[in-house]
This record gives sequence, C-alpha cells and structure tokens, in this order.
Amino acid sequence: MVDTSKLSKYLKVDNIRDGEVINFIDAGTIVEKEWKKDGKVEKKPALEITVEFRGEKKTYCPNGTSVGILTKAWGANTEGWVGKQARLNIIPAPNGKDMIIAKSCEDDKDNS
Repeated sequence: MVDTSKLSKYLKVDNIRDGEVINFIDAGTIVEKEWKKDGKVEKKPALEITVEFRGEKKTYCPNGTSVGILTKAWGANTEGWVGKQARLNIIPAPNGKDMIIAKSCEDDKDNS
C-alpha cells in the first residue's frame, strides 16, 4: 500500500486519519498566504510550523480554531510548542469541506 501523504510537504486533511498525533519540531514562521473566499482572493498571515507526522517532517498550517486551542494549552509563543504533541481530528467546516482541528495531547489526559 502506498502512503499518499508522502506526495506533499504539507499536512493535509485528505492524508490524515482522525485521532492521529503530530509532534511539533520548530516554532514555525508567519507567512503571507492567499485565500480564496467568495470568489475573491485575500491575503492573510498564516502560521507554518514543522511537525513530525508518521515519521516524516511536514509543514502544518493550523487554522484559527486550532491556533486558539493550542495557544490556550501552551501559550502564544510557539517556541513553547516545540516538543509537544497534538491529536488531529477531522470535522466538517462551514464551507462543506473537512478541516483539521489540533488539540493538545495533554488535554486527553485531563479528560480521562
């Protein structure tokens, strides 16, 4: 069986399974990204952070919800995220597509 996640440097919703875990490798960088919304192109800042996923380095661009969850767990300075683990969940987005939500694995311990 071929793992299609190896085809992209980015962590994508199509290549993960609900409940998989990522490890944060670096503090990331803020980049300017283009987003299509309602037929228009908008430029917005986005976090790109390197994570380990299935033993490989991937670039993860967490959405605003995930950034908020992880910031609440570990703080706004992403240097504090390095070495931490997050569990990935797939949920439906308002636009009808699926999206990734990342949650601190430490939250798993709090809820058990």
